Amino acid sequence: MHATLSPSWKKSLLLVFVSVVAFATATPATSGSQCFFQGLGFVPGGNQSFALGVNANGTVVVGFSFGPNVPDQAFRWTAASGMVGLGFLPGFMSSDARGVNADGTVVVGFLAFSGPNEPFQAFRWTAASGMVGLGFLPGFMSSEARGVNADGKVVVGFGASPSEQAFRWTAASGMVGLGFLPGGNLSSAIGVNANGKVVVGGSNDASGHNQAFRWTAASGMVGLGFLPGGNFSVANGVNANGKVVVGSARDASGAFQAFRWTRATRMQSVVTLLLAAKVVTMDFGWQLTGANGVSADGTVIVGDGVAPLGLPQGWIARLPKESNEDCEEDDDNQGDNDNQGEDFRQ
Repeated sequence: MHATLSPSWKKSLLLVFVSVVAFATATPATSGSQCFFQGLGFVPGGNQSFALGVNANGTVVVGFSFGPNVPDQAFRWTAASGMVGLGFLPGFMSSDARGVNADGTVVVGFLAFSGPNEPFQAFRWTAASGMVGLGFLPGFMSSEARGVNADGKVVVGFGASPSEQAFRWTAASGMVGLGFLPGGNLSSAIGVNANGKVVVGGSNDASGHNQAFRWTAASGMVGLGFLPGGNFSVANGVNANGKVVVGSARDASGAFQAFRWTRATRMQSVVTLLLAAKVVTMDFGWQLTGANGVSADGTVIVGDGVAPLGLPQGWIARLPKESNEDCEEDDDNQGDNDNQGEDFRQ
C-alpha cells in the first residue's frame, strides 16, 4: 500500500520497474517479431526518465522525465513520436503519469505543486481534452491516479491528507471512496480490471497489518490474506476478467515475495508456482520480491527481484492456468473473459 512503503522501498520499485516495462514492450513496439531494446529518451532539458505504464499492445509507454532545471513532467512515448511531455495544469509545478488504457489514448497520473509534501491532484489526459484534474474525495486535500481500465472510463487511485483512502472515478460518479478493510483506516487502489468492475490495492486491517484487497460493488473490499507466516501484502495488478491478482507480500522470514492470488489457490508465491510448474528448480538463485503486472489471461506476470549476482532486475514469467499443470501442457494461452466482475469472496 502506498502509505506504508518507505521512500527508499518505493524508489527501488520504481527503478526496477523501468526494466520490466522495457522488456515487456520490446517485441510489440516494432513491426513483426524482431526483438530489440532501446532507451526512451527525455523531455526537452531533461536527463532522467522513468517508464511506469504501457498499453495493451506495447506501443505506448507513459511515465515521467526531469532534469537539473526541469521539473518532473508526465510523458507519453510512441516509436513514431518519441517522448512527448504532457505538460501541467495551471498552478502545478510537476506531473507524473502512472497508467495508460488499452489503446493508449487515455493517460492517468497526478500533478504536484513545488515539493513532495505539497498537495497533489489526480489527472486524466487525452489528446482531445488535454490534462483534466479529477478533483478530490470529500474531506481530502490530495489525490493520485494509479490505474485506468481498458476503455479509459474508470480511473482508480487514492485520496490523501489527512489520511489515505482508495477511490474509483468515472465521469458520471466522480471520485468515490472505496473504504477500508474492517478495522482499517488507510487504503490505496493500484489496479483495475478491463471492464473497471474489479479494483485491487492494499489496506490496513483491524490488526494494523497491511493486506492486499480485491473490491467489487457487490462484495465491497475483501482482504486477500497473507503468505503463510507473513503479515504484509499489497496487490499491484489484476488480469482482464478480475480473477487473477498479483502483488508483493512478506513471508514467514519477513522477506518480500511476489505473489499470485486466485479464488481457487488463494495467495501463493510466484516462486512456489514456478517450482510446481517445473519452470525452475530450487537452486535457480533469484529472489522475486514483487509482482507488478499480469497479462489479460492471467498467465504472464512481470515484476522486480534480485538476480543471482545480487543486483536488482526486472523479470517476466509465464505460468500455466492451473497450478497442477506443466507449462508444456498449457497450449491454450488466450484466456477467457467470461463473468467479468464476478464476486469472489474468500
